[in-house]
Amino acid sequence: MNQQNIQQLYQLAKVSEQNRDWSSALDYYQKLYQLTNQPSLLGKIGFIYSQLRNHEQSFLYYQKYLNFEKSDWAAYYNIAVESVHLKKFEKAIQYLKKAILLQPQNLKSYLLIGYIYELLSQYEDAIKYFNHVLKLDPHNKVAVKGILFSLIQLKKYETALKICEKYLKIYPEDLMLKNFHAGILFELGKTDAFYEEVKEISEKDKRYKSFEEYVQKIQQERKDEYKEFLNEIQEKILQKQQELEQNEDTKTYLDLSLLSLFSGNKDEALNYLKKALDFGQKD
Repeated sequence: MNQQNIQQLYQLAKVSEQNRDWSSALDYYQKLYQLTNQPSLLGKIGFIYSQLRNHEQSFLYYQKYLNFEKSDWAAYYNIAVESVHLKKFEKAIQYLKKAILLQPQNLKSYLLIGYIYELLSQYEDAIKYFNHVLKLDPHNKVAVKGILFSLIQLKKYETALKICEKYLKIYPEDLMLKNFHAGILFELGKTDAFYEEVKEISEKDKRYKSFEEYVQKIQQERKDEYKEFLNEIQEKILQKQQELEQNEDTKTYLDLSLLSLFSGNKDEALNYLKKALDFGQKD
């Protein structure tokens, strides 16, 4: 095939890619690689396979490309992403560290390593890499939220509270930060402040339906942790209900009201609050 025909194939491949016709683009790029043996086309084919959600093939082609081109930090990042899809987390971390060595200023490699360590429940390491992000971008909300999530898992609530309050001054309307703040207050036993915080969020922000919904949104990839978290709340509710059977008092009714609100059951929360008020009047 002559050079003109090769150029035509390139043009067809680019148009298909621009139109997001990934199957056609893949066909053209594979033909081009067979004709030219250009290593850069291996990276392009890896990218197309990723768009087609064929992560096994994407990983293999990025790997082939990196055998030829070992200084492309973006390719190391891309193969790390494919590794995460394939749950090859240790491999992903290795590739990301290579990407950082080649380009120390690339935020997304630090963020992805932090996220992987979070998935692996290695929260101290996650915090370390999220802090690297903040050195490069001090107001990066993704890194801040990663740090807060990891600190909460480590039960370092006082540290988490200071960081959360610092960034709430910068992002006072950020719903996720507000909910982190409410959750930390709850864990620290500051129930009055927690109650006021959740009440304010539910009244002012129409997107807010329940803390449970919030947890679902921020933990899309953390389903196991989310289930464990909700189980803890349900266990606390059960514990308080058992306490009521032994000794009825205003504080226990208030605690149940807060826990019910925390889990998104507003009707139950109001019911317990009413009982607390009624019982308080009897004292």
